[in-house]
Amino acid sequence: KTKRFPWKTYGELAFLPELSYADVDGDGRNELIVILCESEGTGALVEEIHVLNPEDFSEITVQSPLAALENRVVSKIDENDVQITIDNQNALVFPEKEITAKVAEKKSWFANLATGSIIDYSMQGNNVIVRVAAQLSPSGFLGDFNLTYEYKDNQLKVSGVSFMTALFWQSVP
Repeated sequence: KTKRFPWKTYGELAFLPELSYADVDGDGRNELIVILCESEGTGALVEEIHVLNPEDFSEITVQSPLAALENRVVSKIDENDVQITIDNQNALVFPEKEITAKVAEKKSWFANLATGSIIDYSMQGNNVIVRVAAQLSPSGFLGDFNLTYEYKDNQLKVSGVSFMTALFWQSVP
């Protein structure tokens, strides 16, 4: 059995398609997961994901991580800090002093956090995970949103959103 798909991927060897076989919908049967590199460059890596039923090659819809972030995350940038609120919970606050020391000079900051330049899918067991970078300036990233998916209403929807910043990481000698 064969089926053609209109997908495209980046042609470099370092960005070949990633294939996984996992039960992402919880029905006891594995699906075929295809992760493709849509584009890459300095400060950019955009992947897309396709989840197929291997018996009939039908595709399970996967919610866009950018749409999920738009609905669930609010960021605010002002003179003193950057604030990120996920699902109306307590805001994560990043002081201006820490950011300018480690990420980017204030004069280069965007008005709002930007997402979309890095969208990096992976599999953890039977779970689809995506890392979406939060960009504060043309070359400065505040950290990453990490999204997890679950199968609901006949599609894979974002079930969890967390944020990890590199601001407070320390290198180990």
